[in-house]
Amino acid sequence: MINRDTPLADVVLAEPSVLPVLNRLGISLGLGDTTVEYAASALTLDPQFLVTILNTYTDVDYFPERAFSAFSLEQMVGYLNKTYVYYTRFLLPNIDRHFSLLMATVDAEQSNLNVIKAFYEQVKEELLHRIAADVNEWFPSVLKHAKQASPLEPETPLPAADDDDSESLENKIDDLKSMLVIHLKGDHDSNLAYAVLVAINNLQRDFRKNNRLRNRILRPIDKLLKSLQ
Repeated sequence: MINRDTPLADVVLAEPSVLPVLNRLGISLGLGDTTVEYAASALTLDPQFLVTILNTYTDVDYFPERAFSAFSLEQMVGYLNKTYVYYTRFLLPNIDRHFSLLMATVDAEQSNLNVIKAFYEQVKEELLHRIAADVNEWFPSVLKHAKQASPLEPETPLPAADDDDSESLENKIDDLKSMLVIHLKGDHDSNLAYAVLVAINNLQRDFRKNNRLRNRILRPIDKLLKSLQ
């Protein structure tokens, strides 16, 4: 369990995939002996916010059972907004670029890569729709409810979140990987095919882990805030 005294270097060495999370918060390599609490204070972040972010991202079983008044919804929404910027400016363009390079190396009549690429475009469109809905509608609504509701007591239990489309979208990204690994036909550049697979896998891992933040923390808190109005 990551706590305020945990050195950030230990977190990254144990789980290197957490580095993009730290980058979004303004933390980069060259961590030295910086602890979670020191890094949070230096960035004017709530230390408990950073503890919660890191534990939820790295531990599939972690779930904060109670709300706490010091928790900043603005920081959580800001982090998720930066995550979506990372998807739209880096992860998705990276997949697009490698897909285009791979498709230029195959014979369209012998390969089914066009079918796989078409499915990717459907998944991408659904993800972008979800991002737009969160950024333009849901996130502003959460912050509005937070301003209207009474401050949460530290021991307020969090309700379970209702289901949304997260699992379906995660499954579709997994299906996309399976199509490449199992069903790709025709001669192709193996290195470029691997690059496409790695790029999709990076999106899948980050999307799944950040869904835990979105669905286990923000959605239950939003549900609680609505119930208090």
